[in-house]
Amino acid sequence: MSFWKQNKPKKPKSPPLDTGQAVPVRKKIHRSPPIAFEAKVLAIEAIDCGADRNDVAEVLDVKPNTISNWMKSYTEKGLRGLCCKPSS
Repeated sequence: MSFWKQNKPKKPKSPPLDTGQAVPVRKKIHRSPPIAFEAKVLAIEAIDCGADRNDVAEVLDVKPNTISNWMKSYTEKGLRGLCCKPSS
């Protein structure tokens, strides 16, 4: 019964060390820790009251583009748009 055989994991082939060609390196994706829901709500309220987007981003240690994304999610979906989404 061939389907009962355990498949051996394949060893990755390592390229020869002296080929003169560049070896591609896997880049690690840097992800920031999630921001608390309450902090997002406070950021939205601060911007609604007239605070500068760059200042709010600096206080929360995020990029101003992130604040814009939160604003867009808030206007489209309300408070549910600010909830953390599961990542893959």
